Amino acid sequence: MGLRACLRTVSLTPHDISTSQGRALERRRKIVLTSVVSVGARVVSVGAGLISVPLTFRYLSLENFGMWVVISSLMGVLQFADLGLGNGVKSSIAKASAVDDAAEVRTIVSNGYGLLTGVSILLIAVFLLAYPLVGWAALLNVSSPDAAAEAGSAVRAFVLCLLAGLPLAAVANIQIGLQQGYQAALWKGAESLCSLAAIAVAILFHASITELVICYFGAPLVPCALNTVIFFYRNKAIMPKASDLAPSVAAGLLSTGLLFLILQVAVAVTFSLDALLISHALGPTAVAQYAIPDKMLSVIPAVVSIALSPLWPAYSEAIARNDTDWVRSAFNASLFFAALVSVGLGAVLLVLHPAILSIWVPSYSGASYLLIMLIAAWRCVEAIGYALSMYLNGVQVFTLQASVAVITSVVAVGLKYVLLTRIGLPGLPIGMIGSYAGLTLLPCGIWVLLRLSGRNALSPGLRAVP
Repeated sequence: MGLRACLRTVSLTPHDISTSQGRALERRRKIVLTSVVSVGARVVSVGAGLISVPLTFRYLSLENFGMWVVISSLMGVLQFADLGLGNGVKSSIAKASAVDDAAEVRTIVSNGYGLLTGVSILLIAVFLLAYPLVGWAALLNVSSPDAAAEAGSAVRAFVLCLLAGLPLAAVANIQIGLQQGYQAALWKGAESLCSLAAIAVAILFHASITELVICYFGAPLVPCALNTVIFFYRNKAIMPKASDLAPSVAAGLLSTGLLFLILQVAVAVTFSLDALLISHALGPTAVAQYAIPDKMLSVIPAVVSIALSPLWPAYSEAIARNDTDWVRSAFNASLFFAALVSVGLGAVLLVLHPAILSIWVPSYSGASYLLIMLIAAWRCVEAIGYALSMYLNGVQVFTLQASVAVITSVVAVGLKYVLLTRIGLPGLPIGMIGSYAGLTLLPCGIWVLLRLSGRNALSPGLRAVP
């Protein structure tokens, strides 16, 4: 691609989409723009998180800081609170927007907001009913009077902030579904900056840990609400209306959302139990030996996922418009990109890992070169899997993904534990590569290749625009 073509790709001016070539250029423009802005937003988010750690560590007592870390880690559990509806809305809008049917998009938006608001209210009610029945100080294992007195109120503030934000977070999924992920990424960066500013002000005014929680997790709701207001002010045609609520549409969203929920839970089980498996098989000291290089190498799939995530709605729109040549070309390019970037970045990190680890964690005793190579290989395989999952999401094939994810999670956990006990830490990435490649990549890859090698890349879940 020449310089002029590159400039056209990253242009802020939309292309004419009345022709196949124009639509291809417009998709490429949105993909590149979203990827670039998402990288910037991720840098801001990581930077804000890194700055907040020393701020809170110096301000809080050791026990209160430990409680702060534990409460923050609950975000991983509450990511399932929307029951997969956010992804369901995103997927449905990506399909509907391709036919330029504002009424259908508005119906999806209205029912999505209705469901998310209902889920938010229901979960808040359940939590408030259960709240007095839990001994929060004992649950968080805090003993000092100050920490024990605030344990319950801090957890309550955290949970209420996150649950109240479920409906507000829908606007980002709507924007991504409309291939406007760059807008969602910009506001995501603003949310991170608001969290950092709020916690700095709270520390300046000697806030309690409960007030810190409110500031850090409540502040992002402000830019999120502003994003919602501004977005619908500019897109009045798809503003949610109570008259558009329809049980059939809501049921469809809920069905798709539950498939995403199953997929998310299965993936979480597959990836999140490594520390527990290592600790149980080899002891707690082995956890750090594995976790530190794994954290370093996790940048490989992170970079690939940021770059490829805009393909999801782009595939849906292209298939609905029957631009199947573009779909094939984009999928092949995404596979090449994922392989090239993951292997290249992995090679760089393998060469530089002694210097990186000595600067990042000076006290780290080091892992064997074999272990680091195996972890890098696993992360490359994971990154390549993103190219497949973006296409499968784009063509609305969720049952296959959920099914293989559940099977993979069961096999992976067992295989990793057996190999850990037999050959030590190298057994974990070997078990992960074997189970993921054999039970997820292979069946999904065969499905995609069969679909793309046919006359068209259409899925039964998508219709072509005449």
